Amino acid sequence: MLNMIKLIVVPFEILIMCNFSKEQYEFAKKRIEDLIDIAPDCHPEEDPAALELSIMAEIVMEYEEEHFSIREDIESLKEKDAQGALTLV
Repeated sequence: MLNMIKLIVVPFEILIMCNFSKEQYEFAKKRIEDLIDIAPDCHPEEDPAALELSIMAEIVMEYEEEHFSIREDIESLKEKDAQGALTLV
């Protein structure tokens, strides 16, 4: 599964570039559950489990930002509010 992800590891920074599938997203969520108790609380470059946990978290965040983002809704509401087009009910 991870071989489908282009990954660049830079000290103190992990950059992941990919459009993730729902299957990859579900895999990453499950893997986070597995890793959360075994990954030490340290910088990812210090431990393989911590690095994998960081990668899985990035995958989940990227997928959710793409598929469940509310940013556009918030910006639309702000614009309507600025125009005085919103009323409280």
